[in-house]
Amino acid sequence: MQTLKLDKPRDIGQIISDTFAYIRVHHKTLLKPFAVYVLPALLLSVALLGGGFGSMFADITQNSTLVESDPSMLIGSGAALFLGFLFVILTSWLFLSVVHQHLKFAAEGEIPTHLGEFSKGMFVKGLVLVATYIGLMVPIYIAIFILAMILQDLFFIAMLVLIPLFFYVMVKLMLFPAAYFIEGGSPTDAIKRSWSLTDDNFWVTFGVYFVVALIFGMLSYLIIIPVMIILVIVINVGDAAFEQNIGILMGVFYGVMYFFQLIFSSAQFISLGLHFFNLKERKDGTALRDQIDQLG
Repeated sequence: MQTLKLDKPRDIGQIISDTFAYIRVHHKTLLKPFAVYVLPALLLSVALLGGGFGSMFADITQNSTLVESDPSMLIGSGAALFLGFLFVILTSWLFLSVVHQHLKFAAEGEIPTHLGEFSKGMFVKGLVLVATYIGLMVPIYIAIFILAMILQDLFFIAMLVLIPLFFYVMVKLMLFPAAYFIEGGSPTDAIKRSWSLTDDNFWVTFGVYFVVALIFGMLSYLIIIPVMIILVIVINVGDAAFEQNIGILMGVFYGVMYFFQLIFSSAQFISLGLHFFNLKERKDGTALRDQIDQLG
């Protein structure tokens, strides 16, 4: 494999173009693991969230007097929402694991068609990734809580210092999942790798994440907004049948919203993975640039 050296990293626009190209070229090999590993959890999270929102909305609008006298009526819908959010977390974890496993095989030049080969080691890596993030975040939140208890009146001023620090750490760790899955080292090695790769590329890394999130967020709302418009039109009809089914309609709306937001979130993982390839090549002089260029 030819060794390349770049004078400068690919800019944000090129990374975004690479992301669309990657999805276009590899959509078939992405769809299969998505359908098997991600879709069931995604549909369940959408059903629970949509059903929970719909049921709660119907209870509040149609049975407000009963809800005020007996708030326990909302326990069922609240439990559905809680479970739905848990499955959203599970779905996000599965998305992250599948995308980075796919990027790993794409970097190696061959993506297995058999799911058993594709998923080998994927779930363990995903669990280690989540455990590492929890291990990093919990001490930070505990420190913030202790700081709030100690400083009290000065807590707001302290947060003005801590929030930029928290933001800095989050950006420095954005390439941690890609480094861990693709390079196959320990979590500590992956953290160090992410930290070093973003040394001179802090704002570019944040820009990739932010711009891709903005673009695909807008794309999701291009689908969601027409659903909302249809819902408003139906509301304006105002017949009795609609009033009885408003909970179902709101559930459908929220279900569609979460479905497309979660689907499009995978693009953020892909863009950061391609950004990792680019920075890795520039730092190490390895020939990953040609693999990205071939997507176009």
